[in-house]
Amino acid sequence: CLVGSEMCIRDRRRTNSINAIHWAGRRMILVISRAGGILPDFFMVFCQETAPDYVNRGTSRYRRFFLFMVQFIQHINRETKDMTELQRRLFELQDKKYQAFHSKLIPNIEPAHVIGIRTPVLRNFAKAFARENGMEAFLQELPHTYYEENNLHMMLIGGIRDYAQCLYEVKRMLPYVDNWATCDFPVPKCFAKHKEELLPEIRIFLASGETYTIRYGIGLLMRLYLDADFKAEYPAMVASVTSEEYYVNMMIAWYFATALAKQWEMCIPYIEERRLSPWVYRKTIQKAVESYRITDEQKAYLKTFR
Repeated sequence: CLVGSEMCIRDRRRTNSINAIHWAGRRMILVISRAGGILPDFFMVFCQETAPDYVNRGTSRYRRFFLFMVQFIQHINRETKDMTELQRRLFELQDKKYQAFHSKLIPNIEPAHVIGIRTPVLRNFAKAFARENGMEAFLQELPHTYYEENNLHMMLIGGIRDYAQCLYEVKRMLPYVDNWATCDFPVPKCFAKHKEELLPEIRIFLASGETYTIRYGIGLLMRLYLDADFKAEYPAMVASVTSEEYYVNMMIAWYFATALAKQWEMCIPYIEERRLSPWVYRKTIQKAVESYRITDEQKAYLKTFR
C-alpha cells in the first residue's frame, strides 16, 4: 500500500499521469484485497483532494475508474476500521483460495466469517501468540467474530498444562463452538493424565443437548478411552445418545467405526444386534468398511449386515 501510494503521488506530477495512476491504482487494489488491510490516511487525503480534479479534466474511462478506486478504498476502510490488532494479524495470513475452498466444508458458517488460514500456518501463529501478553485477554473475549479466532482459541486451550484451568476454559468455550471443524481439534494434552476425573464431565457433555458439546464429549471418549483404558460402559454411553442432529450422529458413527478397529469383540454386538439407530448403523458400517484399520475378513463380515 505504501509503495502504491507513493507511486501515485510521484507519477501524478508527470505529464499524462492518468495512465500511471490507473496502473498504480489497480496494483494497489490487488494488494489491499489480498491483505485485507487499511490504506494509509495520507493516501485517502490524496484521493479526496485529487478526485474532483480528475473528474473535471479526465476522460470518461479514467474518471469512472478513479471514482471507483476511491469508493473501493473507502469500503475497505469501513470494513476494517473496527478490527482488533489480532484480527489484522490473522488477515495477514489469509489465503483467499483456501478461504473459498474451506468455506464449503463448513456450510453453516457464513463465508464472510472465514478468513482462510491453513491449519499449519494458524498452528505456528498460535505457538508464537501463546508466549505473548495478549493471550490471556484473548481467551476472555467471547464470543469471537471469525472462525479462525475460534480455532486459535481451541489451540491455545490445548496447550494449557494445568488440568483444572484447562477444563474451565474448555467449558467456557464449548457454548460458542458452532461447527464440526472447531469442535474436532485435538484433545488438550493434560486430559490424558486425568482420565478418571474427566469422565464425569464427559457424561455432562453427552447429556447437554447441545450439538457440539455432545460431539466434543464423544470425541473425548473416542480419542482417550478406546485403548488400555477401555471399558464396556463407554460404547454404551455413546449408543445411549439420541439426536436428530447430523453432526452428532456422524460422530457416533465415527466413534463406533473406530471402536470396531480397536475393540472388535466388545463392539461388534452393536452391529450384530442392531443397537444403533438405523442411520448411525448404516453409516458405522460404511465408515468401518472404508477404514484401513479393519481387516479384510472383518470388512466382509460387516458387509453381510448391510
